[in-house]
Amino acid sequence: MRIMLTVLGGQGERDVVIDGDDDATVAAIGAALGDPAPLAQVVRLPRSRAPYGAAPGADAMRVPPPRRAEFAAPPVEHEPVVWRDGRPLDPRARATSVLRDGDKVTLDPRLPGPR
Repeated sequence: MRIMLTVLGGQGERDVVIDGDDDATVAAIGAALGDPAPLAQVVRLPRSRAPYGAAPGADAMRVPPPRRAEFAAPPVEHEPVVWRDGRPLDPRARATSVLRDGDKVTLDPRLPGPR
């Protein structure tokens, strides 16, 4: 299963591609969208392999920490609920039966549905 979704959050929209098992549930999609894991792994290259040199006057290269996923709502104890068109989706339903490419979803029930 591969579904392209637009996730609405407090900071705006982001397009994501969900690639998973054909029998994945909406709860699994919600858990994946609410995962606070880093978005990417930062790999530090030795100075000799870096594609660019250090800035003039810089003693050492500074690599920023990896970005973290942003939450529109505070974390909760249970699985995140996926909302579409202002309604919660059944977490037990198969994702392929209720979600379609291009759907706008959110994990925050306070956000309005798409217009």
